[in-house]
Amino acid sequence: MNRIAPGRTFIGIATGYTGRQTFGLHAVSTERMREHAEACRDLLQGRPIKHVWKAAEREIRFRHRPGAYLDTEHEIPIYAGADGPKALQVAGQAGDGLVVTLKYAHAMGNSPEVFAQQLATARQAAADAGRTFDGAYTMWSTVPCVLEPGESAASPRMLERVGAAAMMAYHTYACDPAMGEYLPPPIRDRLEIYEREVMARFDVPRELAYQEAHAGHLSHLLDGEAAVLTEDIVRMTTLTGTAQEIEAVLRRLEAEGLRNVSFWFPPHLTREGVLEIEEHLMPLLRGAPA
Repeated sequence: MNRIAPGRTFIGIATGYTGRQTFGLHAVSTERMREHAEACRDLLQGRPIKHVWKAAEREIRFRHRPGAYLDTEHEIPIYAGADGPKALQVAGQAGDGLVVTLKYAHAMGNSPEVFAQQLATARQAAADAGRTFDGAYTMWSTVPCVLEPGESAASPRMLERVGAAAMMAYHTYACDPAMGEYLPPPIRDRLEIYEREVMARFDVPRELAYQEAHAGHLSHLLDGEAAVLTEDIVRMTTLTGTAQEIEAVLRRLEAEGLRNVSFWFPPHLTREGVLEIEEHLMPLLRGAPA
């Protein structure tokens, strides 16, 4: 890919979320994330690395030499997915960019302030490691939907578009109930409803709930999940508002150093979602009249 499109290829590394939880596993340690990022950097720059598996340590490198298959001449940056303080440290120590989900923020509220703190943490970690994070790639990965005039953020249309994303905290809780006490009050206050309306339907023992909880993850709502969500939860966890509200949030984030956004859509609504953003939001971001 780097030979075909040098400058457009990158690698993203994080501790794991959905992919780990669907196996009933916790995220890997941030130390392992840092080691992996550094190993990838060395390999991508043509250097051998020490690979450790159980008690065995071996030197490894790319089998093919640069030329026919590889392009290590053009740099491939490493972007770190991070929201928590330890992962943000890794982003600054070993990354060339930062991808956030702002899961500790209110998306339509204090997300710019939270992002500013995250970026400052990564920059300080880079400085402490003798690196610079100035000019690093920054991106927010989120789920958007533009409200129609007078529409509720918890309307059936909205829940079909962003409800599956708004449920992610509950999916984490299903896999690890101990996380419940750390969830923000609007989400935590409806855990009982989630237990009754959703988890009670799972046809597996509680310890295997991870096999069922993610069945509609970022795709569609499972039976009972719509009853869990409120307008506040939707606006807290997704980029949901009028076009003018969304523009205002993105402008504030831009002022704090955010340069890119990545939008998720339910697979069956991807085209509709992209066209909605093009028609209602992009003219505002380009400076056209509302």
